Amino acid sequence: MIGMRTRRPVMGKLALQLLPKVMLTRLMGAISRSGISRWFIPLYIRHYGIDPRNAEKPWQDYRSLVDFFSRRLKVGERPAPVEQDLVLSPVDGIVQEIGKITDGKALQVKGVWFSLEELLTERATMFDGGDFVTLYLGPKDYHRIHIPLTAKVSRVFRVTGSYYPVNSRGVSAIHGLYTKNERVVAILQTPKGEYAMVPVGATIVGCIKWHECNGFTQGDEFGWFEMGSTVILMFPPGMVTLTVQKGERMRANAPLGTQK
Repeated sequence: MIGMRTRRPVMGKLALQLLPKVMLTRLMGAISRSGISRWFIPLYIRHYGIDPRNAEKPWQDYRSLVDFFSRRLKVGERPAPVEQDLVLSPVDGIVQEIGKITDGKALQVKGVWFSLEELLTERATMFDGGDFVTLYLGPKDYHRIHIPLTAKVSRVFRVTGSYYPVNSRGVSAIHGLYTKNERVVAILQTPKGEYAMVPVGATIVGCIKWHECNGFTQGDEFGWFEMGSTVILMFPPGMVTLTVQKGERMRANAPLGTQK
């Protein structure tokens, strides 16, 4: 019995490593962007239990499955609160992990850590001893990304990588998964210091897009996923107090905690 339990994680990890992730992502991306895919939108809505009434426009007006997937919502669906001291969730999703950054590492899942230096590729040391939160977006979620704190843009850049799945199976099996996948690193400057927001790609998530801008107001749209994934927020010591719990479901622009 113990041998079986040991072999399953090993076989699962091997299967994820052997999966032709880049080819699969490019193929599914091409299909999902094609005009033919728009006819699968009703099936997608039913399968994932999506309420299309809060979308910006009727499903028939979307050109493809990706176009619907990355849909905006009606005005007023995700309003930012007026309180200035709040830290807001950038996305709809589930709090996958939350905690302290220790010795340059953050928790990926119980017993598995990832390196901030490998994730960010630069400026990682400023976050040591600070706070992080990882938010997982499922297929049914709204996939626009919003700004947690008003900030000027210090730097935004893409880091190329693989496309491992970022669901519970993937993050449990692949050590440092977030540092291996394609991602966008945004370093954002506030009067109290810089924080980082990292949208991470995954299998079938072939593209992360963002608005070229010198600065954003809290709650503004930063960008979007074309298919779902994960966003990681990192704050330096003393900037914020995060009050949400692991497993809690969030909506974009809902409070994650407060600024200090």
